[in-house]
Amino acid sequence: MLSGGERKRVSVGMELVSDPSLIMLDEPTSGLDSFKARSICKLLHDLAEKKGKTIVATIHQPSSEAFFYFDRIILMADGYTCFQGEATEALDYFRSVKFNVPKRCNPSDFFMKALDVKYPNQADDIEKLERLNRAYKFQVEKRNQVENKMIKLDVPADYKAGLPSYRASMWIQLSQLMFRSWILAQREPRITRAKLIQTAIVVAFLIPTFWQLNYYEDCDDLVGSALSSCKQFNDVVFHSCVGAMYFLCVMQMFLNFLPTVIVFQSEKPVFVRERASNMYDIWIYATTKMIAEIPIMLLVPLILVVFVYPSIGFQDSLKEFAQFYFILALMV
Repeated sequence: MLSGGERKRVSVGMELVSDPSLIMLDEPTSGLDSFKARSICKLLHDLAEKKGKTIVATIHQPSSEAFFYFDRIILMADGYTCFQGEATEALDYFRSVKFNVPKRCNPSDFFMKALDVKYPNQADDIEKLERLNRAYKFQVEKRNQVENKMIKLDVPADYKAGLPSYRASMWIQLSQLMFRSWILAQREPRITRAKLIQTAIVVAFLIPTFWQLNYYEDCDDLVGSALSSCKQFNDVVFHSCVGAMYFLCVMQMFLNFLPTVIVFQSEKPVFVRERASNMYDIWIYATTKMIAEIPIMLLVPLILVVFVYPSIGFQDSLKEFAQFYFILALMV
């Protein structure tokens, strides 16, 4: 079992797998101690500085060490933007708007106190919000608008061409998804258990229903009405055998299809999130899942044929038995 902090770090790592150019995180340091929170902030800062990533994150009351890894910050109070700009300029900005900023204080602690608003709003809270809004509009907002006009980014070539931007090659996608599918097949045996139980129920139903159905009468020595009756009986047996084979083929498809669809519902959230991040293509995911399930996909028709084939009374021939099993296996 993973702790809350470990799940938080795993979720951050999963977003970094596809090597995105823009990373948006919602409180990535919540639930972590100060050392681990600082480590995550340092990692994100290095990604932005060394690899040119754009990282946008909401942080709730970071430590002083973690705060100094921020390049630009946005401070909000009661839904209003109070500051937007370089993190190193934030304290000087609040001094310029007549806030008493203590020396050697943790900037995040000061911002929490300075931007704290009581509910319902008191007169001093309303006056503080109006002062911050006026200062932001006159000192910060216009400067940010000028900066936005100066910033122009080229459209990525793959986006312009309408192509998916998979960061990993096809072989890496295949190998990693294949490894994960094998692990899931071993750790999550629900599909195997469901298919085996369904097969046992179907076998118990088919054996008494089609018991010794393939029994033809010899019509060579008969004449007249006896010959006609014999042929009619053999026709009924023939169509009954065809119906039994058709029923076996249909049941074979459902025995492998329904459990997979039911169990996929638990994997769907992960699949949707990873597909939204363009981690892999759909056909690669489907192929690896199918390969991982090949053993049980071959076992189910074998169990079905071993019990049902002799019960119906089909030909006692290894060749015919193998052909019948091969046809059912192809129906998977």
